[in-house]
Amino acid sequence: MENQNQTRRITSQYTDWSLSFDCPASWKLTERPIQRGVSFSLHAPPDSDLSLHASITVWAWLDRGYPPSHWADEWIERYQAAYTFCLLARTETKVADAEAIQVDAAHDMPKQSHKPNEKRVTIRERIIFAVRGAETYRLTYWVPQKDFEEHLPVFEDLVASFQM
Repeated sequence: MENQNQTRRITSQYTDWSLSFDCPASWKLTERPIQRGVSFSLHAPPDSDLSLHASITVWAWLDRGYPPSHWADEWIERYQAAYTFCLLARTETKVADAEAIQVDAAHDMPKQSHKPNEKRVTIRERIIFAVRGAETYRLTYWVPQKDFEEHLPVFEDLVASFQM
């Protein structure tokens, strides 16, 4: 598990987005603009087999103010088409005092994306959709299922520290 004492505060470099959150200092961070928003990608240090490792994405974009349930339903509908998709839970929650929907799911994928016929691994995801006014936020935790519990505290701490 990550050393919880070695965290850093991330604040968007784009002045239109005042969001911020805490993350482990050892995770690689990339921030980039997206259409009408901003995206952060965080990646855990790779494990020994150098294939798949934990990642967290934080997306923020302007929209029409659809409720979080709209975004959760849309995400579930899009991914249910995959034959290995399994919806594990859909629950109401809060992020930074905003109403939110949390979706837990699992699906199989090739261990290395450039080798689609290679042995498959089960991926576990936790996605949280939150809306404040016209701003929509999507926080995603993505990891091989065997590592889900190991890195989950990192995601939970990020969500608890999230400010919009």
